[in-house]
Amino acid sequence: MAVIAGVVLAGGESRRMGSDKTQLVFDGKTLMARSFDAIRPCCSPLLAVLGSVPRAVPEDVCALYDEVPGQGPLRGLATGLAAARARGAGLAVVLSADLPLITAAVVGELLAVFEAGPAEALLASDRTSEGRARAHPLVGVYSTELAEPAGAALERGERAMMRFLDSRSIRKTQVSDPLALSNVNTPQQWASLAGLRSKA
Repeated sequence: MAVIAGVVLAGGESRRMGSDKTQLVFDGKTLMARSFDAIRPCCSPLLAVLGSVPRAVPEDVCALYDEVPGQGPLRGLATGLAAARARGAGLAVVLSADLPLITAAVVGELLAVFEAGPAEALLASDRTSEGRARAHPLVGVYSTELAEPAGAALERGERAMMRFLDSRSIRKTQVSDPLALSNVNTPQQWASLAGLRSKA
């Protein structure tokens, strides 16, 4: 059976939130823990890319630090994929650490779609309020062979993750629960999601 790593990118500085959003508690667990709960059933090893900021991680998770901090999620992706590949994984499920509603079911959907038609990456997508398709690069399945191209793009000065991915062989798929893709960057977004949970 192919080795599938689970990578959670948790290197952001949470400037807009004003506090470390990975440690916000939703339904009894931190947001980082919820991301790992979503990937744990189908992924091993489990890796957290923390940028340059030490953070508490679950006991079964290996903490990684970016070689060059401050280069955004593309650097985190390169770091996580390289570490996954070094541990024998051909694929990695990649999530951000700010997804309160992410579930193992959504991760399972992504893996099933990826296996039905492999590419270098499969990204979850939804639609904006205007009806436009919107990809979520931090909810996806990636070939670990993208580690080197991502690193090379960074060396060329690229920082935009979607610009890099648009140059590769990727696919996008809508998931059955678009709310699972909701991330939080501001206190207002956090309050909105907390309100949504209280109505559930």
